[in-house]
Amino acid sequence: MNRVLKFLKYKLVPLTLSALLALGLAACGKSGDVAGNRWVYVPEFLSLEGAADIRWYDVRLVEDNLYYISDTWDEETRAHTSFLHRYSLSDGTADEVELSLPEGVNLDCWTIGVDGCLYAALVIWDWNEATGISNNTYMVAKYDTQGKELFVRDFTDILEGESYLDSIAVDGEGRIYISEHSAMWLFDAEGNPSGNVNLGFGMGGWINCYCRGTDGRVYAAVTSYDGNSSSTELSVINFEKKSLESSYTDFPSAEMMAQDAEENFVVHDRTSVYMYRMKDQKKELLFDWLDCDINGDSIRALNVLSDGRIVAVYEDWNSNESGMVALNRVSADEVKQKQKIVLGMMYQDSELEAAVVDFNKSSDTYHVTIRHYIDYDNWSETSVSDAQTRLNSDIISNNCPDILCLSGINVQQLAAKGVFEDLSPYLEKSSLDRSDKLENVLDAYTYDDRLICIPKRFTVSTIIGSAAQVGEKMGWTLEEMIAFADAHPAAQLFDRMYKEEIMRCCLTYNADSFVDWKTGTCSFDSDEFKALLEFVGRFPSYEEMTNGDGQASMPERIQKGEVLLSEFTVDDLDDMQLYLEMFGGPVTCIGYPNSDGSSGAVLAPRGAYAITSRSQVKEGAWAFIESYLTWEENRYSRWGFPNSRSELARMADEEVNVEYVLDENGEPMLDAHGNPMVVGGGSKGWGWDDWEYYYRVPTQEEVDMVLELIQSARMGSDDNEQIMSIINEEAAPFFQGQKSVDDAASTIQSRVQVYVDENR
Repeated sequence: MNRVLKFLKYKLVPLTLSALLALGLAACGKSGDVAGNRWVYVPEFLSLEGAADIRWYDVRLVEDNLYYISDTWDEETRAHTSFLHRYSLSDGTADEVELSLPEGVNLDCWTIGVDGCLYAALVIWDWNEATGISNNTYMVAKYDTQGKELFVRDFTDILEGESYLDSIAVDGEGRIYISEHSAMWLFDAEGNPSGNVNLGFGMGGWINCYCRGTDGRVYAAVTSYDGNSSSTELSVINFEKKSLESSYTDFPSAEMMAQDAEENFVVHDRTSVYMYRMKDQKKELLFDWLDCDINGDSIRALNVLSDGRIVAVYEDWNSNESGMVALNRVSADEVKQKQKIVLGMMYQDSELEAAVVDFNKSSDTYHVTIRHYIDYDNWSETSVSDAQTRLNSDIISNNCPDILCLSGINVQQLAAKGVFEDLSPYLEKSSLDRSDKLENVLDAYTYDDRLICIPKRFTVSTIIGSAAQVGEKMGWTLEEMIAFADAHPAAQLFDRMYKEEIMRCCLTYNADSFVDWKTGTCSFDSDEFKALLEFVGRFPSYEEMTNGDGQASMPERIQKGEVLLSEFTVDDLDDMQLYLEMFGGPVTCIGYPNSDGSSGAVLAPRGAYAITSRSQVKEGAWAFIESYLTWEENRYSRWGFPNSRSELARMADEEVNVEYVLDENGEPMLDAHGNPMVVGGGSKGWGWDDWEYYYRVPTQEEVDMVLELIQSARMGSDDNEQIMSIINEEAAPFFQGQKSVDDAASTIQSRVQVYVDENR
């Protein structure tokens, strides 16, 4: 292959800092004192004029340069060509060189050395369909600044089976480090294998990321897990000793890191950026990405420029935005301030973060910041309970968030305390049409005639069975479910369900029958709950259930009559056909057992946010919720049904009224699975073990079954982990024959009552 050298001129077009401040764009960072001045970071979004087809997810930032790779395909010559691009962030110049890659290879991972050369791990994929065995070839390679191959070395023989290499680094001497999760291989400056590093993880651990330091050594952020908690350290990789050494503790949970001229590390952990000082092993939060109007989950590369600015590449799949941003540290007095809205949440949600970025960019008045209660940097088995404690403390203090994400918290318990604002007055005055919302979805979050939340989307969960066995009517009581099991003693009620799973299943829709958070009363010593304990006692323990591994798949066992029911989460209008096929005929969504025998279909809202009654910026909080409810997600991140009658009706119509791909005779063409091909459609399938099903266009009857299920669904019982833990713990002696059912129920009643009294 002939080498081609091209020199291109691109123009770097940043908005000036003064222009950014005049526009009132976001400032991020925790205000600090530098020579007596409060400072913040201001984003400066950069434009690469003339550059195109940058794969933002696969770029490198080295010193003051951006590197990326592009590919071309020549139809006439049937030749594939790759180019390495270098773009200078200091003067806006760029060059492009053709890479003389071997035919048929793929760049698995790559980096740039201090010499400007490209170092790469190459792979030739070779999957044997007949045997199901991979025979891939792995190579380490180096290319000079003109794209010329300096060496390519095959190192397949030192790997164990199929590998997925995830990172490569090069030290100041040109020696190469290649890793795969928790394994690391070393190569000398000529690409010859030089051993591997013993990471010494004990029970478990992994390499987060690499960084070549200003001293030329390679540093690794390494997370270890001891079975209870995880911690991250910064370690130097000793090439000669094949080991990690000089570990620095209290290091952030790094996704990416870079070292500045003062040998401090700038660390990105998906949500924030920290400064880590090696001298005193202390970390300092510099800024949260969301406060810079950037979704931290979208960051693809990070570096510190020679002028001290932090620069990053981002690609947000939720908003379809990508590019580069420089973070400038300025005096806080120079930046226009907005009213702060705090959104508290237990778990991270990249889709929400994209919506927050969109709102913050469009609002001149308000700025939403997210407060995560789970500390992922210092994870332990108590992280969730600790987060709940912190949240509960904030709710009753002056540190209460303005908006709460309702996922992972006991909504009924907090609603009984009056924690949430009634949204009905806001909804009536807004541009949103209440009549277009599904009333049962709104009812799910209505407590004492107060609408506390308007979910954006939802799924529905139910229990499904053969109509010939459970009947055609939805809904049953616990007594009816027990009678059904009694009538089929030779079959299992569910596939591979153990005691705790059955208990959860029976309380999914029914737990509110035993706890009333409004009055603070419990009834776990009732005859109904004792009957539930006795019923659950029939099922195997987890250990007994796992001893049955190796059985046939669930669909096969259902079709043989060995299993009667299945849990079923509906998130698409074409889902019903899967279970019609599995049960081999008409089915009924009989639902979870409940006290009144209603449908037992449980709503699982997504995007559920409430305004707290203690908020001092309720109008701003509502402005965000209204914006979020009308915000268009990326179509690839949507899941579940929209909380909109008109949108649901449109989807139902499009589901059955499709246009088929026709052949020359005007007949529908069939795909590989024998189903008519839909214009603009694709193949969708599902499988358990050897059982597979490929979806077709649903019938109107099937879509109507899903719509009926949606309309009948209501909110299930709040998932209270503490109460379920008490039930399972105190039920165990009864299951093991050590306690009577009366004693077990009495103990559960006593302990749960204490918990309810303490948490009302």
